Amino acid sequence: MKLIEQPFSLQHLPYGVVNFGRSNHLAVRWEDRAISVDRLREAHLLKPLQLGVEHTRCDSLNPLLTLDRETQLTLRKLLTILLGRGDHLNVDGAILELEPYPHDDPRVKNPVSAGDFVDFYCSRHHAYRVGCLFRGPENALPEQYFHLPIGYHGRSSTIIESGRPVKRPQGILPTQVMESPQYAPTQRLDYELEVAFLLRPCDRPLPPDEAVNLIFGVVLLNDWSARDIQSFEYRPLGPFLGKSFATSVGAWVTPWEALSSWLTPNNDSQHPVLPHLSEQNPHHLDCPLWAHLNTESDGEAELCQTNLSHLAWSAAQMVAHLTSNGTIIRAGDLIATGTVSGPAEGSEACLLERTENGKQPLKLSKEGRTRAFLQDGDTVTLAGGHPGVGLAPCRAIVRGV
Repeated sequence: MKLIEQPFSLQHLPYGVVNFGRSNHLAVRWEDRAISVDRLREAHLLKPLQLGVEHTRCDSLNPLLTLDRETQLTLRKLLTILLGRGDHLNVDGAILELEPYPHDDPRVKNPVSAGDFVDFYCSRHHAYRVGCLFRGPENALPEQYFHLPIGYHGRSSTIIESGRPVKRPQGILPTQVMESPQYAPTQRLDYELEVAFLLRPCDRPLPPDEAVNLIFGVVLLNDWSARDIQSFEYRPLGPFLGKSFATSVGAWVTPWEALSSWLTPNNDSQHPVLPHLSEQNPHHLDCPLWAHLNTESDGEAELCQTNLSHLAWSAAQMVAHLTSNGTIIRAGDLIATGTVSGPAEGSEACLLERTENGKQPLKLSKEGRTRAFLQDGDTVTLAGGHPGVGLAPCRAIVRGV
């Protein structure tokens, strides 16, 4: 699969949670090393900041996210200076050698502990293709699609870290005789290539140019989907058990500021918006993304190549819409883009699109082998980013019931 050259540079320094023996520490990753922020704090190298043990010895990034934004930005600048000078080399136990990129290291924990998870539907290409499959081209996009970023609340308890296997879910499936559905393992297990944003707290409506400051970091996300369960249950209230069994995220969170060089205007969907969703500054991201499939016996295949810029709505607009009714966002809440499909062939970011709901199976590297949907033993890996600033891979193998 495609890899990024030196994804974890000094200019990147993504945050994660790593077990350093007796406890889990807030850490940053530089190349294939985890550097403990807790050990740097104990060595008084972070003295200008009011960081306590509760912020640096933790099981998720949430304690860091409770600090004000200026403190978080100062911490990032200070870490860049300290590591660039090599100060961490003189601190006992501050460095942990990790499994090399792109492998998952079991000592790296899930950085996300979201109280709420909202999944949006922001790729018009994905929405249009899926709409065509089920409603035809004339009714493909929902009528409100360009008036608001459509979203739904997902289940945060099943957000899992990269590397943890995903168990094939069971559910109520439609049959040819719709009056007699069956309870059985899904036969149409799918992946969804998405990008998620970890949020700072907020309790008031904000326009996009202010709401963007609620975005702490960026992470790859696979919103696994059981398409047959989903198709039987989703009307009238939308996704439920077909989505809630597992959502995988990358193990390292890229700070929003590390991606600032790739901010871009909305180049995908020019559409008028209401004043409270209007952007004065560019908040979309140019970020190449791809997905790869490995099987136990049938070979491999590239599933998708796309770009985060292929969205009708920016992350800032998603956050602004979320806050617009006065809802409360808590530190560590997570939002996701929805499937990030692009306009070109091969940019369909889920199998439902790529195989036209199973009608055109994906060809694998072993001659004659195909996939319409995922089978037990299949491994899906999501990757993306730029040289020096590559998003941490998001990977999982499918296990049987």
